[in-house]
Amino acid sequence: KKSLSSELAGLQCEDHGGPSDPSLAAEMVYWEDIPSDSEWISPFHPMHTSSTSTRGQGGVSAGQQWEEKYLTFEPDKGGWNNIRMAMETVLVMAAGMGRTLVLPPEKGMYLLKKDQGKQKNTFTFHDFFELDSVAAEHRGFTVITMEEFLVRKKGKLFHQQTKQVMDPPRGQTNWNGKNLGELWAFLRSVSPVLPWNPKTCVAGIPASPDPADEAALKSAMEDIISEKYGPKPKPEDFIGKPPPVNTTAAVRLGELLGERKEICLYDSILQAAPVLHIMDDNKAKARLLTHSYTFLFFQDWRHDLWTKRFVRDHIRYIDEIV
Repeated sequence: KKSLSSELAGLQCEDHGGPSDPSLAAEMVYWEDIPSDSEWISPFHPMHTSSTSTRGQGGVSAGQQWEEKYLTFEPDKGGWNNIRMAMETVLVMAAGMGRTLVLPPEKGMYLLKKDQGKQKNTFTFHDFFELDSVAAEHRGFTVITMEEFLVRKKGKLFHQQTKQVMDPPRGQTNWNGKNLGELWAFLRSVSPVLPWNPKTCVAGIPASPDPADEAALKSAMEDIISEKYGPKPKPEDFIGKPPPVNTTAAVRLGELLGERKEICLYDSILQAAPVLHIMDDNKAKARLLTHSYTFLFFQDWRHDLWTKRFVRDHIRYIDEIV
């Protein structure tokens, strides 16, 4: 494993002017360290699906290489809580899809851009979360910067319509502190943009790349909407009566749907894409203003529970903020 910049299971208050008594810090810790969770790898991870060896150093196991796939995203343009919530959803998507998460460049954030010249007012998510440590602690999760991604993919990205090789505007790879409009337009042109709207659909992640799982998940959704086995469940049907976490996929899907009537499938076409991009454009109704646990549906209930523990136990603020 890579060296950790921070041990995520602990909380070092004394290092930041807090109490030295470990018992006081322990009262603040809601997360747990579950060693077996660090070994989980998405069934969609390229180590399972690719025989091409192009990845550099590091990896799921010593000496093993594979054709890496990526998930890029545009951060929400709202306030910090909306930015954080959307980022967590994207992070869970990347882990669930077995894709390397590409972090946006350093930029100013709404309501966090004051006092220019007096204090730091452009940020990356590394300034808030120990994402390198999260990656180091999990075999199936990788995170890189946008600059590293653009360097890796130079000459390997193609326009979705013309199929011509495309490089970033002016060949620029370091976009920290720059106007990102051009970069987002470039990424939207060279990779499929996930057309998923949390208000109208649930994002369905099959249990595996097996087409039978994709078909079964699609069929379960069709059965719910057609009311094949009874009326479509309503949110109030589950008040005080939550279904078991390991019940059938159809029952769990019915609970998560709420008023939505569509499922946005992570189908074989999306699975095959080397890069997927998540756009943030409120006018186009493309905004991941949602919690991961209300939007992402994992056909395998064990995958679902893993992602929830992943966020609870590892996606927390750095000690300086806590």
